[in-house]
Amino acid sequence: MDLKTPFHKVKDNLLLNRFGEVWAYYRINSEAISTANYEAKEDVKKKMRYFMESLQHYEDFHLEMYEHDLDLRNKFQEISKDFDDECFDVAKYYSDETINILEQDLNMITHYSFVMGVKLRELSQESVTFKEILKTTFNDTTEKIISSFGYDIDLDSKLLERYQVFEKELAEKMLVINGSRLSEDDLRYLCRKPYISNATHDVKEQSSKMTRHQLSNVVIDPTKHGILKIDNEDESFYSLTVVVDEFPADMEYTHIFEKAQNLSFPVECHIKGRFLDNDVLNKRFNRKRTLQKSQFRERLSVEDNVTDDALENKFVFDEIENEIKGKGVFLEWSYCFVIKGHSYKDVKRKAKRLIERFEQVEIYCVSPLADQLQLFYLNLHGSKLNINRYWIQLSNTVAFGENLFGVSQNLGTKTGFYIGRIDKYMRSLSLEDSIASSRDIILFSLLLASKGISGAASDSPHVMISGETGKGKSFLAKLLWIYTSFFNGQQIYWDPKSEFAEWFNKVSDNEAIAKKYPLFVKHIKTFKYVTLDYQDESNFGCLDPIVFLNGVEAKEMLKSVFDEIKSFENYHHIETALYQAITDVVELRENGEKVGSLDVIRILQQSDDKGIKDAGDLLFEKTQNNILQLVFSDGQNEALNIQTKSTILQVRGLDLPRSDDAVESYTTSERNGITLVLLVGKFLEKFGSRNDVTTTTFVDEGWAFGSSKQGKKVFKNMKRTGRSFNNSLVFITQSVNDKADDDNSNFGCHFAFDDPRERLEILDALNLEYSEESPENLEMLKDMKKGQCMFRDFYGRVGKMAVHCPFEEMTMAFKTTEDSASSIAENKFAI
Repeated sequence: MDLKTPFHKVKDNLLLNRFGEVWAYYRINSEAISTANYEAKEDVKKKMRYFMESLQHYEDFHLEMYEHDLDLRNKFQEISKDFDDECFDVAKYYSDETINILEQDLNMITHYSFVMGVKLRELSQESVTFKEILKTTFNDTTEKIISSFGYDIDLDSKLLERYQVFEKELAEKMLVINGSRLSEDDLRYLCRKPYISNATHDVKEQSSKMTRHQLSNVVIDPTKHGILKIDNEDESFYSLTVVVDEFPADMEYTHIFEKAQNLSFPVECHIKGRFLDNDVLNKRFNRKRTLQKSQFRERLSVEDNVTDDALENKFVFDEIENEIKGKGVFLEWSYCFVIKGHSYKDVKRKAKRLIERFEQVEIYCVSPLADQLQLFYLNLHGSKLNINRYWIQLSNTVAFGENLFGVSQNLGTKTGFYIGRIDKYMRSLSLEDSIASSRDIILFSLLLASKGISGAASDSPHVMISGETGKGKSFLAKLLWIYTSFFNGQQIYWDPKSEFAEWFNKVSDNEAIAKKYPLFVKHIKTFKYVTLDYQDESNFGCLDPIVFLNGVEAKEMLKSVFDEIKSFENYHHIETALYQAITDVVELRENGEKVGSLDVIRILQQSDDKGIKDAGDLLFEKTQNNILQLVFSDGQNEALNIQTKSTILQVRGLDLPRSDDAVESYTTSERNGITLVLLVGKFLEKFGSRNDVTTTTFVDEGWAFGSSKQGKKVFKNMKRTGRSFNNSLVFITQSVNDKADDDNSNFGCHFAFDDPRERLEILDALNLEYSEESPENLEMLKDMKKGQCMFRDFYGRVGKMAVHCPFEEMTMAFKTTEDSASSIAENKFAI
């Protein structure tokens, strides 16, 4: 094997190598598929099979999966432009600390990218002529002489321009697997990547290497025991290649690219391959077939039973024979892992772990001691398959598709704050293990959705957080609340349980915490807590529909409120009088008089009709000395008006039924609570319906809106504000069925924590498959621990995630229960 860098020149997505051959490179935009979504994976395999068959005349190809720098610093730099001026210091601190903590844990913060290179066909005599000219110039002396006269520049440019015509056809084929042309900078970076480590580096600087000398200006020391030591201008590191020696005879579900992503350390993966001519393959096969038959007969003559290995070999030969005769497309290829690190022992340890991990799934790998240098050059861009024949795999395109190239589990948004890790395992021992075993971080921004996301699966900017009590949904909601508060705009949190202020105040009032985390404590002290108290006269009527709504809207809302308190549907003359009184009072209010909803009841009480008067008296009694005084007033007080940046709204004495209680079992106090929720919902709708400001509305205990017809209508209107008003709604509820209506599309994003009572409904809501033959998704739900959830993001991608907040001060502020001595002891002592 020629141990020289194949790179000669790059133009756009084309690479000209030392041998005059031209390779075209494409980025394959990965499909994010959940671990247990086998149906979607099968679709990817089929596409790959048909795509590879369409490439058989191109001969040589290169598939690569590598970890790409997420460039968090530049991402945070960009989103910092939207930080609120009043919060800039705290927002900048937490963005910087997030990067520091993640880099300390993960070293380089990355995600996996997929690239495919194909050697273009030589389709004309002219291109062959160019190639022959180039071949004659590729020695150090003549190349320098020709370069000094500038001749090679002309030759290179003409050759690459010629090949651009042929590349167009290939680019169209790439669309089948979501492929797009690599930029010239990206291709240069890829060619440079083998010569630099996985440590954080400047991608732009590395991709600026223009010449072969700049690109490969390193010293490679192959004298170490089964490993390469590489020294470049800036660093020294170790590189080791592990090659797959043997795949299972039946490659179904090998999914090697997916399994490589599940490793707890970064690896690069390379397939170098070429298509085989069936006539040549048939001749080679016939020779081996003859030998196999001879060996099979010999075993039969000396043994009573033929071994399983012999039977398996016979089966494989039979299958290959049928494929060749059926015009199947065959290829040969090698699969290599590349591991890098700054410690010899660390790299060797990781290689050992990789080999052991894949041995468990019957994929046998080796770390060759004497061939590391050859393997290094094999995987360079522009090199063709040239390797020890024992490491070459032979398969058809169906088996090749089982490698599952181009599938990832990306979740979240491209920018935003860190909220957790992707959990790729079906089972996990604990939330901590789930976080520690994953390198795939999840960024998320609520404000992006309200502005519109290119490529999103839904136009809705709204988010649903569902799950059984105690599984972690409130923790996630508060984490989103804190991060959203760093940005421009206003946000409100409807907290019917009144727990938000209690825990935030415990943190802000603690002197030790305030001293240790001054920025955080200062920030949460800016939150305004609005507690509506029906025993405080200044709060009377703050949610009066006649006071804070206008015209038809006030009339319709007040009718709904009266229907909740006492329906007169079967007493038409009372219902007519009530509606007329509502109309009269609304008109008085519009004419400037200080009247309110209580005046509607007084009109009924003054009626000469005994039935109407009695109805008025009944309504008066039902609305006094209880929480409904927040709704019914004489109109003298101002309505609730919130213009502060971050507000937590709660009601003292609010009594709500349990989410699973039957409506007919509600007590009077609980009915009043549901009625008040209607008014709060209407107020929140008005809060989010202002074009002049970006708003985010958090609604806790959202199930309450689904307990009545009027509640469903109010909630539907809340969701309709959406993007046209720059509003995002975060809906926090217990049941996945608490959508308040049947319009699934009104939630662009869904965090689904487990609930044993409705696991099938959760899978259905997330469009995840389940059957008795494929129970994996259901098993994954059953195994989820506190803090783990299924996440469908704005792009429609679904996966399992582990919620993670790396900041102690936030974790303390998000608590919803106090640890008891017994619970501490239970967690302290192992069985």
